[in-house]
Amino acid sequence: MAKRDILARAMSVSPLQTSPETKPGGEAADVPGDPSAQAKAKTAPGVMMNFMVERSTVHRELEDAKAKLQEFEGASVARKVDPVKIKASSWANRSDQSFLSAQYAALKEEILKAGGNVQPIKVRRLAKPEQGAEFEIVFGHRRHRACLELGIPVLAIIVDSMEDLELYAEMDRENRNRVDLSAWEQGRSYARALEAGLYPSMRKLAEALDLQVGNVSASISIGQLPEVVVAAFSSPIDIQFRWAAPLRDAQQRDPDGLIAKAKTIAELPRRPTAGEVFKRLVAKTDAPAIPAGKEWIDVNGKATARIVVDSKGRAKLSFLKPLTDQQYKDLVDAVEKLLG
Repeated sequence: MAKRDILARAMSVSPLQTSPETKPGGEAADVPGDPSAQAKAKTAPGVMMNFMVERSTVHRELEDAKAKLQEFEGASVARKVDPVKIKASSWANRSDQSFLSAQYAALKEEILKAGGNVQPIKVRRLAKPEQGAEFEIVFGHRRHRACLELGIPVLAIIVDSMEDLELYAEMDRENRNRVDLSAWEQGRSYARALEAGLYPSMRKLAEALDLQVGNVSASISIGQLPEVVVAAFSSPIDIQFRWAAPLRDAQQRDPDGLIAKAKTIAELPRRPTAGEVFKRLVAKTDAPAIPAGKEWIDVNGKATARIVVDSKGRAKLSFLKPLTDQQYKDLVDAVEKLLG
């Protein structure tokens, strides 16, 4: 393009140049500063320079705006949703026991004080509403439950569609980054994912979720324990990862004996601690049997006496109400006779 044409185009873009203000009647106002600046602005090179400066500024602002828009490209906006319209995921991996914990109670209290969940949950839109629900949770089951119980909207990021494999991976990572699932919860979840064919093998599941194969195997062995064995614990979420191998060995060594021990423990009037239950379950059959203990209840349903036996077979007898002089004498006589 000829120099004259470029100049003509620059002259025509008058709105972009910084023109001096005019006085009423059309007379140009004085330009403060260097007196030569006004003259330069009226020359062809001056107009051209003003045009190029303005063009450069506008171009830079446009590029900055584009860069900021790219930061939000693909992002989803969180909005408040009625928790009744959201259902738990079919892949949910938290047990009902987790909603009875002190951690959940603290989370619920925090959400109540904040007037809602600050960290949004994620949901996917259902192809067809199910019993009033329009969305399914990807992750955030505890936050959703808390808002549901409090009767307040839940802040959620909504995606229109998501495959089960992607949902499962996001849910697993989100849970592990917040409050870890128990060994039993993880084991049940991984076993279900393998049975449903989400992953072709345990190794592929571990690779996809960035886990150690050994940890996946340990959690699955706990998740697949017989129900009666799990029921021996006060809560299945108390079962620890490090107990996986001993429990698996005990099951392989004597499955009937393991189940018999579990039933005996489950029938105790006062359940032992999780550690004590574990020790009793993995004790070898050729070891002396440890009594289960005993508790006496009066006609009003209150405990009056209790025998507690530890893992070494040592018994502790406690009376939960005062003894009469005669009862104390009879007790001493009975102990002396017992010990010979």
